[in-house]
Amino acid sequence: MTRSHTIARRASLVLASAVAAVATSFGVASAQSGYGAPSGASPAPAAPAQPAAATRPPVAAAVKRKIDVNLFAPANGDRVSPTGWFVDLAANYGTGLSRTGFSTPQLTGPAAHANAAPAPGAFGPGHDDKWPGLIVLLSTAKAGSGQNLANLFNLTGVTNRSKGKAQLWSTWLVGAPNFGQNVQSRILVAIAADKNGNGVFDDAPDVVPDADGDGIVGTRDLKAFGVASNIERRKFFIGS
Repeated sequence: MTRSHTIARRASLVLASAVAAVATSFGVASAQSGYGAPSGASPAPAAPAQPAAATRPPVAAAVKRKIDVNLFAPANGDRVSPTGWFVDLAANYGTGLSRTGFSTPQLTGPAAHANAAPAPGAFGPGHDDKWPGLIVLLSTAKAGSGQNLANLFNLTGVTNRSKGKAQLWSTWLVGAPNFGQNVQSRILVAIAADKNGNGVFDDAPDVVPDADGDGIVGTRDLKAFGVASNIERRKFFIGS
């Protein structure tokens, strides 16, 4: 082989190597630039998709009442006699004592017990003169299911008091058979709304109107009248 042939062959090899290097560089650059691999090359494996972040539904803001009523007796399903049973309840105010409408403690009852020392109070159907915001209804009351019975409670007073808070408690010993016999009854308890806008919850009525006209005063009628608290309700049986 002549010297000129050897030089030509070496030049051809160098040129071929350069072309191969350029082609390889072009393929890498193409893959990195996002235009894909050169023809005939296997595509690079795709990165695994990231799971979408779970979204939580918005949490509703808790409703915070200024007044919470608790009815301790009777309880759902209780069985009582026509007389000699108790209604026992309390209300927690987040308003301070001055806005409860409460005046003085009472220990009262029928006849000679009414308005008697040492803690006098009126006694009879209607709103309570010592706790004038209290509403208590019994569905089987002879006076009607809308009659407020709060003024029949015997013992009423303050059981807790702190800055901006107060708790009132009241108990009624049912001494007359005026609420049915051998019948299921329902009791409703609530605190009336501030109807006259004086800033005090002292606007319980003597009688709650039958707003929906169905002949029975119930939860819907209390809401229609206006309440500032929850409505406590219990079903129980008055026997014989």
